[in-house]
This record gives sequence, structure tokens and C-alpha cells, in this order.
Amino acid sequence: QEVAIRTNQLLQHYKAHTGAVTHLSFHPSGNFLLTTSLDATLKVWDLREGALFYTLHGHEGATLAGNFAPAGDYFASAGADEQVMVWKTNFDRFLEDYVAPAV
Repeated sequence: QEVAIRTNQLLQHYKAHTGAVTHLSFHPSGNFLLTTSLDATLKVWDLREGALFYTLHGHEGATLAGNFAPAGDYFASAGADEQVMVWKTNFDRFLEDYVAPAV
């Protein structure tokens, strides 16, 4: 028996950046969201708390894309400055019961 539930309900809303949001990526655990923006920042949001976790400054100019690695322990960002950056997450202490899927 299948049950489909559609609520079309907004769960969270963030005034995320001072420039247009260019990309977003959910952490594999579903607990964090990475956003990139024309304002040259990357932001990681804690979806459980509904709050900003941290803001990163690394690119000179717009950040165009960002994505978490399948295990969630790293993420990469790409910028208009022609740079790709790889970042280490520090989520371990917040995700004690999260186990990354086998790849």
C-alpha cells in the first residue's frame, strides 16, 4: 500500500545572501545546506536548528557552484575567479549517528 502526502508547505526560509543565490547543495545527511552567491560567499545552514552554521570567504568574486562529496566530509566550490576550492567539513561532532552511504 502506497501513501503519497503532498503538503506544499514551506518548511524554512532564509535571507541567505546579499547577492543572488547561484547554487545550493544538501549534505548527504539532509541536516545541512550549502549555498553559493554572487556576493562571493559560501554559507552552510544547519537545517535542524534553522540557522546559519558558518560563512566562508575564499573566492574573489562570485561563487558560482558548490557541492558536497558523497560522504559529506568535504565540499567543493567554483568561482568566477576561475578557482575551484575543496573544503573540509567539521560536522563530525554534530552527526554522531549519521553513517555515509557506501559508494
